[in-house]
Amino acid sequence: MGRIIHMFKMKAPNLNRLSTLFCLALIILTVGCAAQPAEIEATSNADLSGAEGPSPCLTSMEAMNSVGKTACVEFFIGNPSQFKGDVFLNEKADYTKGFGVTIMADSAVKFEDPLSKYRYKTIKATGQIVVYDGHPGIIVSDPSNITIVR
Repeated sequence: MGRIIHMFKMKAPNLNRLSTLFCLALIILTVGCAAQPAEIEATSNADLSGAEGPSPCLTSMEAMNSVGKTACVEFFIGNPSQFKGDVFLNEKADYTKGFGVTIMADSAVKFEDPLSKYRYKTIKATGQIVVYDGHPGIIVSDPSNITIVR
């Protein structure tokens, strides 16, 4: 029994150092993780706002409540399509549940391959927000009314 106690006494200082190192590592990780979200948030806000400050455009959700107003709307084109010459730059796969920009067939010739150009891009579209085919959107007739953000 005395031999076991002697072995424990020999190893106790090593355990104490190990637990101290473990605690220090845990503190360093905790402090590092606590600081990380602020850095990410600051980077995200800087990327979104750019040098000019926040976008003066409405989000697609805000635009859905602004039918009848003329405004700039910024949103991501997730589902562009074309039907009978009309080009639809829709936010969602189910176009009835999102915002969209419509380029009528007679104006589509002014645009350079709009399906490829705007697919999977964030755009700013300016015009009167209307309800077209059951969902809110802007009908655009000139390429100057659409700007690619990223």
